[in-house]
Amino acid sequence: MPGAVREDAMRIGVSAGGDLYYRDSKIDLGDLRDKLLEGLQNGAEHRVYILVDGRTRYADMKQILDAIRLTELTDISFLTEQTTPPLQGANH
Repeated sequence: MPGAVREDAMRIGVSAGGDLYYRDSKIDLGDLRDKLLEGLQNGAEHRVYILVDGRTRYADMKQILDAIRLTELTDISFLTEQTTPPLQGANH
């Protein structure tokens, strides 16, 4: 997604342990709403990009999505990484 690489893109990262990142900085969940509103005030695209570790707990993601909803942002994109399937016939 081209917008995800914009300097002002509102990118959220979530680690397997539930650590939350806004752009490149680790933040507390309680600060997420303010960070997003600040981004909007500074002219960011009205879209949130979320990169989530596949091992992240659903409960952690639900809290993050609830915080995003408080900003009334509804355009949410999940970024994924494409993995290469194992080669056919490869020994494991």
